Amino acid sequence: MPEVLTGKTINSKHFDLGGGRKRLVLSHGVMHYLQADNTWADIDEDENEADNGSFSAVFTKCVHLSRIGDDGARRIYPNRNDLSYYIDIGKPFRNMGRPLKLGGKWLWDFAHAMLTLEVQGGQVKFTATLKDESAPLSMSIPFSSTGISRRGAILYHAGIPIAELMRPVAIDANGNRKTLTSNFSPGKITVTLDPSGMVYPIKIDPTLNLQIGANNDECFRRLTSSYFVVGNATYQAAGRWSAGDQQHGGGMRWTLNIPNGATIDSAALTLRAERTFARDGTRISNTRFSAEDTDDAAVYSTSGDFDTRWANRTTARVDWDGIPGQTVNADFTSPDFASVIQEVIDRPGWSSGNVMNLFWDDFDDRSQGNGSGSTMALTTGLDRSASTTYCPKLDIVYTAYTGPGDATPGKYSMAATSYSPALLFRKPATWDFFTWG
Repeated sequence: MPEVLTGKTINSKHFDLGGGRKRLVLSHGVMHYLQADNTWADIDEDENEADNGSFSAVFTKCVHLSRIGDDGARRIYPNRNDLSYYIDIGKPFRNMGRPLKLGGKWLWDFAHAMLTLEVQGGQVKFTATLKDESAPLSMSIPFSSTGISRRGAILYHAGIPIAELMRPVAIDANGNRKTLTSNFSPGKITVTLDPSGMVYPIKIDPTLNLQIGANNDECFRRLTSSYFVVGNATYQAAGRWSAGDQQHGGGMRWTLNIPNGATIDSAALTLRAERTFARDGTRISNTRFSAEDTDDAAVYSTSGDFDTRWANRTTARVDWDGIPGQTVNADFTSPDFASVIQEVIDRPGWSSGNVMNLFWDDFDDRSQGNGSGSTMALTTGLDRSASTTYCPKLDIVYTAYTGPGDATPGKYSMAATSYSPALLFRKPATWDFFTWG
C-alpha cells in the first residue's frame, strides 16, 4: 500500500490502494513534523540524542524541539527550525532523583506523588498523580523565556502570539473535575489544588496547559446533568456514568478533501482509552454515530448551539452498542460508519475541503446501569487536549467518482486537517506539570 508522500500534512497520511481506491488516515493531533527543507517527516517520540550542560537528552523528531534534564527541567523551542527563542521550565522538586526512562516517557515515583514526563508528537507533557492526602497541594515552578514576552495570559514572539497560559484541571478517582488556581509571577508559576470533595488518587492533567487559540474541533456534552466544554475536556466520552450523570456524548470536526460524488467504502474511528472501565451484564455502553446534516460545519460555541445542530443530524446513523470494557492506554476501534459520511459527501452543496461534524453519543439514553467503582456503562477516549499523539483518528477508504463529466479519471484530492500551527504550541507547567502542544 504505497503512501502518497506529496499528500502528507501535519495530521494526515494518504495511500493509493490501486483501482481508483484511496485511503485517508487523519488525526486530531499530529503525525508529522516540518523539517528545515519544508517537507514533512514521520514523528518518532522515542528518538533522542545525548545533550550537554543541564540537559541529558534532546528529542529531535517531534513538532517542537525539546531538551530534557534528568531533574525534570526542560527547554522547549516553539519553532524547531528557529532556536533563537525558547521557554525554560525548572525542576518541580528540589531533589528529583533519576527518572525511570521508557523511551519518550520518564517517571519519577515518590511516596505520595508520581510525576510523568512524556514526549509526544506535538507536546512535552508533564502530569502528576497525587496518591494520597500527604501529596503536596501547592507548588511553585521556575519559569523563564528568551525572545518571548508576556501580556496577561498570552506569550508572544516578535509581536505574534505563540502560547496561552491556561489553568490546569484535576480529575479524581471518580472522574470528578476541578480547576486549580494558578498564578504567574516573574520567574515562576504557582499552582494550588483544593482537594475538598475529591477522592484520591487525583490526576493533574494537563498540569499546566499553554496553548494559543482554542481547539474548536472537539467538544464534550452531557445532557443529564447539563455540562458542555469545547476543546479542553481531556476526553471524548459516550454512554452513562450513573443516574443524574448520563447521556454523555460530543462532536468532532474533520476537514475532508474528499470530492462530492465519491463513494465512501469504509470509515472507522480509533480512540485510546482514557481510563479502565469494566462491564458486566447490567452495565452496558450503547452509543451511536451520526453527523450534522450541513455542507460545511461551523466551530462549536454554546451548548444550545450544539444541541440545535445535533437535532439537525443525518438520517444515516450507526449504532456502536455493547462496547466491551476498556483498559487505560489501549486502542479500540469503532464499527464501520461509512453511510454517515456518505450522506454528508452526497449533499449537493458539499465541496472538497469542507468540514464534517461527526457526533458520537448516547443522547438517546440507551446505555444501561449505574456505575460502581470502575464498572460502568461509559466509554472514554483521549482527546487532543490530553494528547496530540493519542487523540481520535479517523480512517476513511473511498473511491473517487470517474464517470461522465470528470475530466481526470481516478483524480483524487486528500487532506484532512483540523490543525492550526498555533494550536499545536502548548506547554507544560503545573507542579512543573505541563503541556506543550
